[in-house]
Order: sequence, then C-alpha cells, then structure tokens
Amino acid sequence: MNTLLRRAALSALLLTADLWAAPASAADFTVNSTTDAPDSVPGDGVCASALGECTVRAAILEANALPGPDEVLVPAGTFPLANGRLDILDELALAGAGPLATILEGGGLGVFSSAEISRLTVRGASGTGIAIEEIGAEVTISLVDAVVEESSGTGINSDYASGEMHLLRTAVRNNHGVGIGLCNVPGPTLIEHSEITGNDGSGLTLSCGPGGTTALLKNSVVASNMAGGVIVGEGALLAEGSLIYGNTGGAGISVYEGGATVERTTIEGNDGPIAGGVLVTSIDNNSLYIADSAIVGNTSSTGTGGVSISGEPAFGPSLGHQVINATVSGNTGVIGGGISVRGDPAFPPNAVVIQNCTVTNNSA
Repeated sequence: MNTLLRRAALSALLLTADLWAAPASAADFTVNSTTDAPDSVPGDGVCASALGECTVRAAILEANALPGPDEVLVPAGTFPLANGRLDILDELALAGAGPLATILEGGGLGVFSSAEISRLTVRGASGTGIAIEEIGAEVTISLVDAVVEESSGTGINSDYASGEMHLLRTAVRNNHGVGIGLCNVPGPTLIEHSEITGNDGSGLTLSCGPGGTTALLKNSVVASNMAGGVIVGEGALLAEGSLIYGNTGGAGISVYEGGATVERTTIEGNDGPIAGGVLVTSIDNNSLYIADSAIVGNTSSTGTGGVSISGEPAFGPSLGHQVINATVSGNTGVIGGGISVRGDPAFPPNAVVIQNCTVTNNSA
C-alpha cells in the first residue's frame, strides 16, 4: 500500500469514528430480572415475560419487534442466557452498569442491525461471543467499555458484514478460538484503546476478498495469543501507537495478501515458526510499511527472529516493502536474526527499502 493510499484509508477510518453517534431511542426498556424468559407479546411496547418480568431476552425481543432505534438498560448482576444465542435484529443500544458489574453469561449475541453494546461483559458463550452476521453497508456496530471473554469459539466474528465496526476501550480475551475475526467488505473497523489478549487462536485476523478488510489498530494491545498476533489474510492493517507483545504460534504481524502499515508501534517478545516479529510472504500483491517502530526481542526456532520478507514469483508481484526509522534489536532466529529478505528472485530493484534503521544485537 503506497503512502497516498495508506493515508486515504486512515482518513476514512478516522472520519468513520468521528461521525458515528448512537441514535436517539424510540423505546427504553429496563431489565429487572436475571431469568431468561422471552417476552410474552413482542411488539406491544411492554417488556414482560409470562411472569411480568423484564428479562434481557424479553427486552431485546420487544425491541426487535418495534420499528426504529431502542435502548435496553441492564443493571448490575449476572444474566444467564440459558436459552441460547440472543439476536439483535433492529437498531439497538444495549447498555450495562459496567463490564465488571453486568455479565451476560453463556449464549452469546448475534447482531444483524446497527447496535451499540456498552458497559457490559459477554462471557462464556457456546460458540462465538458476538457474531456479526451478513448486514448492509449502512450498518454500524460499536462496542464501548465492553468485555468479550471465555467463548468456546471466536470472541467477535464478523461474517461477510459490509458495515462499519468500532471497538473503544474493549477487551477481547481468553476465548478458545480467534480473538477477533473480521470479514468486512468494504466496511472499515476501528479498534482503539482496546486489548486483544490470551486467545487460543490469533488475536486479530483480517480476511475476505477481493479487497479484504481494512482495520485500524490504534493505541491498543494484542498480546499473549496462541496462534500469532495479527494475521492479514486479505485486506489492510494500519497499526498506530500499539503494542503487539508475547504472541506465540505465529508472528506478531503476518501478511499474506494485502498490506500492513505499522507506525509508532512496538512488536516485542513474539515467537513464530517462520518469523517472530513480522512475516510477509508473497501470495499476491502484498506490501509492508514500518516507520518509527520497534521490533525487539522476538524469536523463531526455525525462521527469522525479527522481520522476514519472502515470496515466490508464481504467486504474483509484491507491491514493495519499506522499513524506515525503525529499531530492529535483540531478535533471535535460525535463518536470520534481524531482517531477512529471501526466496523471490523476481524482486525488482528497490522493492525492499530499509532506511535510517538501527539493526543491532540480533542473532542467528
């Protein structure tokens, strides 16, 4: 991704974040029961189970049945979703009393419409914690001051959803699959002041093509995930002011098809079989731009500790790679310690630019 394209994508993402605001609600429902009973008459404007209680499920079923945006307020407590996944089908603001206070336990959430989910924890879902299903380009999903944890599958999964998504001060942790799996075409995703940690799969995976997913990781942490930090299968990653730390089973950042722009970011203490810090392998039209960043203390038992750029001409051209004003230090590998460029005799001159960098104390 060249500089102009990179800046244009970044501007689009920031504009998305600035313009989005939660809609005014048409109906408000306040939950008063921790049971999981459904609403007795969805659409009558009253949140009430057969026992007259307003449960989380009854409130969302009622909101689904009413046209226009609605708001569901959930007080402190643990609310088991014993009857399975709870789907949001119409525009909704779902708010708790704080992520340590309001827990939606089991079941998980499905999202088919614009929604803001804030100040609560989604814990222990059977399958995906929050599943964002196929939706239109006008849809916006926002998670603010939220936690998604301990799902048996992916924490947050966006499956061919073409809307926009914003995570702010949100933790996605300790899920038994990928932390966040994004398949948004062409909708961008902004992950800001958030943490993606301790997941059994990768922390963040971008996929779907052609064009793939565009994601901005800003002032966030991707750490201690078991199958790598960030994987760009298809799409574009812009990492700014972030920490990618202590991921195992794959590089801190891996780029297969698409591009990664990394600025003012630290990639430290990651361990992968092909590369520890950053892996770029030329499947088709990929690019890497690293500036004002540190790739330090990463390891690979069979590959390159720091940055590995490789490919095969049969897979298509590389769009060029730049490492500028970076520190590559203390990395350990077998094929290369600091930076390794190999495997593609068709690289044109100046396709890989390393400029004003400190490359020191690496070993192989």
